[in-house]
Amino acid sequence: MKTNNIKFFLTLILAFQLQASTYFEDGVEAFQKGNYEVAFKIFSDLARNSINYKSDIDLYLARSALETGRFFEALIAFERILIEVDERDIETINLAKFGLANTHVALGEIESAKNLYFEILENSPPPYMKEKVINILQIYQNQKKDEEKLNIDIGVSIGQENLTQQINSEKSIDKKSIFHQEYGYLSYSKFFAKSSFIYTIGLLGVNKSYLDELSDKSLTYEKIFLSPGFKNDNLKVELPLSFENLIDENDNLLSKYTISMKLSKFLESEHIKAILFETLGGYSYLDYKINLSDADLYFFGLGVTTKYQAHRFSFKTLSELQKSNQHVIKNHNLIEKIMNTIHVQYNHFNKKFNYTLNYIFKNTIFDDFQAIKDAKDTRQDIQNIFEISFNKDFYRNWDEKIFKYGYLEGEIKFSYIKNNSNYAPAKYEAFSSEIGVKYKF
Repeated sequence: MKTNNIKFFLTLILAFQLQASTYFEDGVEAFQKGNYEVAFKIFSDLARNSINYKSDIDLYLARSALETGRFFEALIAFERILIEVDERDIETINLAKFGLANTHVALGEIESAKNLYFEILENSPPPYMKEKVINILQIYQNQKKDEEKLNIDIGVSIGQENLTQQINSEKSIDKKSIFHQEYGYLSYSKFFAKSSFIYTIGLLGVNKSYLDELSDKSLTYEKIFLSPGFKNDNLKVELPLSFENLIDENDNLLSKYTISMKLSKFLESEHIKAILFETLGGYSYLDYKINLSDADLYFFGLGVTTKYQAHRFSFKTLSELQKSNQHVIKNHNLIEKIMNTIHVQYNHFNKKFNYTLNYIFKNTIFDDFQAIKDAKDTRQDIQNIFEISFNKDFYRNWDEKIFKYGYLEGEIKFSYIKNNSNYAPAKYEAFSSEIGVKYKF
């Protein structure tokens, strides 16, 4: 009886292996005929159900993902091959690095791609691959072309906000609001290869309207910007200029004029896949329209962003010093202050949906604002913001005319803000949830 069970079990395994082998051959045939969607589905199933790791399945899975525009899935599969494959299997390593380099090209990460191409040349590739790699590198070295890019984002969203506002040290009020928001963004950039000159010009507009039991109100934010600069393979220098407006209903609350300088440095090594350092410094003139003094704002910031496979992490700091350029009321001065901000962000990308986690910490010290009457304490506000958003692309591969040059993106967002202060009326906390859709070109 025991022998019969073993025979049955071995027969079942053999049948499964034969079926998997036939399924694999169907996938190879589909890939060779250019039916990449079919091939991607087959190799996804095989990779998910395979008991043992097999580099040939992952190799076809990665190549199918690349051909169908699933770049992050391709990155993961190619990287998995390089981790799992036997280091003596030079052919598979070169194929995986070549595919990974092409994926980085598709994502616009040219430096990452070039480093991989050079690694292939150092790893004794076959003649046909060596010729391809040399030709690609020669194109990047000798035939840089002017580049231009147009971005258009249009979006709408609706949400709810619950606000708890402190009135004094003993009393607070709760308010619930429904809001809707309209968003529009347009930018055009051009890079001149011969001179390495680059410029970006753009418009941004956001209108947010609140509906609650007491009144309706809306806020509109407008921004126009121009950013000329220079860039080479791993360094970019920009001089951003911008004009911003904040409008409450029909009243202009604030106009802001900014000039700044930004340096971006991209690094990559054997141990660091991709890392971007940013430095920002500049000056803004604030033109308040509501009984507040105009002010000068000086700012300096540092940032670092790293990417690996489907993950991106960034850490940024910003210090701001705001000074009034007119006489202000002593002991109740909202203008003169020091603001220090830390922003941490994590992004994860996959084929089902993308999600983003944000944490923002802001510490504001008012130079001449008494927190409590007849006391010496200076007002200090500490704000914590937590956000999580989920994004999903729709119709990205459709051929209909309306989506021929873009795609729809759905978003669900939750945020929580808590503002602590030793000045009671400045204390509040708010929770909001929002759902929206964007058309991205």
